[in-house]
Amino acid sequence: MFDKTEMIVLCGGTGIGYVCSQLVHTSGSLERSATNAKHSRKTHIAIKYAHEFDRDFPGSKIHWVNAQSAVQFELSYRFIAGALNLSDTGNGVIESVHHHLRRDCAGRWLMVLDGLCEGSDLMATSGSHEGQSLLKFVPKCHNGKVLATTRSRALANRLARQQDSNVIDVPALEDGDAARLLLGSVVEDAAKLRSAALVAKELGHSPVALTLAGAFFDTVKKMPLGRYLSMITSQQHTSSQGTKEEVGVRRAWQPLYDDLNKKYPETARLMLLVGDLDLQSIPTSFVAEATADKDVERHIRILVQYGLVEPFVNRTAICVTDMVRQRVREWLVEHNQKPVYEEKVLSLMSAAYPAPEAEEHARCEVLHPCVMAILQLPLPAAVEAKRDRATLLFKVARYLLHLGQHKPAIRYLRDCLGLGIEDPEGVQSVIDEAQAVMDQAAAGETGHQPSSSTVSRRPSLPSAVASLFRATPDASPTEHTHGWAEMYNLAVEQAKRNLHRQAETHYLAAFQAAARLFGSDGYVTLQILGSLAVTKCSLGHAEEGRSILEFVLARQRDTLGPNHPETLVTRHNLALVLQMIGQLDIAGAELQHVLDLRIQLLGRSSPATTQALEHLIWNCQARGMLENAEALRTAALQSRDQNAMVVYGETPPALQKLSRGM
Repeated sequence: MFDKTEMIVLCGGTGIGYVCSQLVHTSGSLERSATNAKHSRKTHIAIKYAHEFDRDFPGSKIHWVNAQSAVQFELSYRFIAGALNLSDTGNGVIESVHHHLRRDCAGRWLMVLDGLCEGSDLMATSGSHEGQSLLKFVPKCHNGKVLATTRSRALANRLARQQDSNVIDVPALEDGDAARLLLGSVVEDAAKLRSAALVAKELGHSPVALTLAGAFFDTVKKMPLGRYLSMITSQQHTSSQGTKEEVGVRRAWQPLYDDLNKKYPETARLMLLVGDLDLQSIPTSFVAEATADKDVERHIRILVQYGLVEPFVNRTAICVTDMVRQRVREWLVEHNQKPVYEEKVLSLMSAAYPAPEAEEHARCEVLHPCVMAILQLPLPAAVEAKRDRATLLFKVARYLLHLGQHKPAIRYLRDCLGLGIEDPEGVQSVIDEAQAVMDQAAAGETGHQPSSSTVSRRPSLPSAVASLFRATPDASPTEHTHGWAEMYNLAVEQAKRNLHRQAETHYLAAFQAAARLFGSDGYVTLQILGSLAVTKCSLGHAEEGRSILEFVLARQRDTLGPNHPETLVTRHNLALVLQMIGQLDIAGAELQHVLDLRIQLLGRSSPATTQALEHLIWNCQARGMLENAEALRTAALQSRDQNAMVVYGETPPALQKLSRGM
């Protein structure tokens, strides 16, 4: 499967273990640092290796892919595509990432496939690759390396193509390491070490179970180890079925959850709600919807204290490990609460997911994996719950139609009708419209014609843009589907080297080729046009560049929505052009708006947010607003990353923390 890229697989379920020299040069320091982590040993080894890789290959890129499910895999690739400024080539961002990383210009990179599961259905959920294995899109090239983590030895062997040297087993925890996880420090007292070893044995030497037990000792002070041992071994209703690790997590969970429920019942209910979803990363915005008092920071802080979740550094999501989620679902079944909580989470998401007319497409994208997990829950029995599911299906379908994914959208709309709920939203008419688009595409037509209301909102073609269609570039792309991409990539590299005249030539050739393939309103076409406008400004043609950017911004607002990352890039660039031609006040207001949206959508630590903040500082200085500039500079320094390593994808919280020296 991976005939060019080296594939190394970490396999096992419980241990800190060892790493061979081909992975990490300092395996001893790895073992010491690993005992302080609250997550999978395999994941921690992968995190450590990412740091070693970044140290050995300065300027390399780390791509982290959550491979526990297809939806999370696809979301990780979308994050990677956004961070690398890749556009959809017409076959989806999965293909864009795959195509880019196979090229030499991508540089040295490491991809971590974290949490691969035996039997997991990693099939593309939409687009032209729907139904194909996503592992097919793990790149193969000489300048990249892939590191996968899995519990399954059989899957590890298949991934490594039966090369045992590339499969690294992660053995069980030793007693000293277990005691450190349990008690939070090195244990030198022999009697205490023996007691800790007995507890570790009853907990199956599971790092997750020991972490939960350690959190219990942190919250319930001065409990002797012997008493805790009696507590977990005398549980009446804990099943002994499953692996030692699963039994250990059950035993450690019960006293911890009982204490949480006694002291913080609302937080305990929140844990059951988010833990019931088969999803590792839960958006904080959705967690906030699930809290009655809306004090989401307090609830997350308590759950972190109890070792049940881990927050992302930028506070946009929380991480719930699969073992904790499994125990939550078991607990709900044991207490006959699972249907109740499934209906609760369905109701919450039905209300939280943006309505089609809101055009909050960025929020839809953030919530999409969460929605997919909710829609995988069993069909509800209650009429009101069926209505909530129908509403959610309709909203998701409209979002997919916006993305041009008509086939899955129709499937969701038909599922909506299949629930037997009345059709107040006009679901059938939407199905008919989407089907017509698919029929036109299949017949070789140009696609669905926009409604008159949409046409009326679009600006007429400005002369600066119209002239680009008639211009004859000095370069022309090769005659194949991705010829525009060759011209575009060449122009990007030339612009980086300040060769703006050459870049203008190749941007123009790429624009004309993309317009023929994707139309003048195509995602790729508008992206290239925006880059061409910036290049014209660099050549001193600010007014021409401004006219083009205004056109691109209007079309992107129409097709992508006002808060889409590409729309914000164009708005940011237009603000800089306005600043260039002396309209400082208008530029400042635009930069402030872009900054506010990026903080809301991407978090303060995002490079795009930092860039908007720096440009706003310059604007304030140019306008003589020195106090404002100083306040913004202080905020920038506080949020600046202290480590040069850049990780792309849905990065695990622990790697985010490590990369910042925390």
